[in-house]
This record gives sequence, structure tokens and C-alpha cells, in this order.
Amino acid sequence: MSKNKRSTIRKFTNDYYLIIDEDTNELMGRIVDLTTDGFMIISDASIDIPQIVNCKMDFQRMIRFQKFMSFVAESKWCEFNEYCHWYETGFKISNISEENVEIIKEIIDEWDIKGAKKHSTTYNHNNDEMEYL
Repeated sequence: MSKNKRSTIRKFTNDYYLIIDEDTNELMGRIVDLTTDGFMIISDASIDIPQIVNCKMDFQRMIRFQKFMSFVAESKWCEFNEYCHWYETGFKISNISEENVEIIKEIIDEWDIKGAKKHSTTYNHNNDEMEYL
């Protein structure tokens, strides 16, 4: 599946959410973008395509009284990023509870708020520079 065939716009994050393979308890990678339909991780190792994985998403904090959530996802593509020297892998979420979908929506809303604050700028014509709000 090409990266360009998404039905929803993915939200990018600088937050630190980890994906762990629940069957092996091994770290798969760190989430860099997410929707309720899928996500992309970065990792040191390549991931087999296609591969169905029982995933655990570690929040690194409490969200709705839990530190992680579980779901099933399938790896769809994996590419080595030569510039950054890591692998990028796209996953489609195939089995997730409605409660966990709501948690993902909440996380994405937080990212939107953080991103809006981080990227909100105005141009000051008096001293010819950008001001970050």
C-alpha cells in the first residue's frame, strides 16, 4: 500500500509513544504519526511486510487511568530513511476497541493543541522579525 492512499490525515508528534509487540514484549519503535486507522513508527530494525502484530501502545503517562492500550495492526510498508538512518514502517489498525479509538482521538486533539501553540507565529513589521506565541 502506498503512503499516499490514506483515508484520513495523519497527525505528527514529538511526544514519546512506544509500540511494543505484546507477544514478544519487544520494543518495535516510536510513533511519529497517528490516526484512528493507522500509524507510522521509526525503529532501528526493519519490520517484515505484511505482518499482523498484537500491539501495545505505551503512553509514558496516564491517559484515562491507564498507561497503555492494546490493539491489532498490520504492517503495510517499511522503508529505510537514509537521511535519518532509521526505518519507517506504516501500520493499518485492524482490531481496536471503541474506547481505544476515543483515546487516540484525545491524543490527536492534544497534539493539535500543542502543534498550534508551537507553530503559532506573527510577523512584526516594526522590527522585521517573527514572534512566536
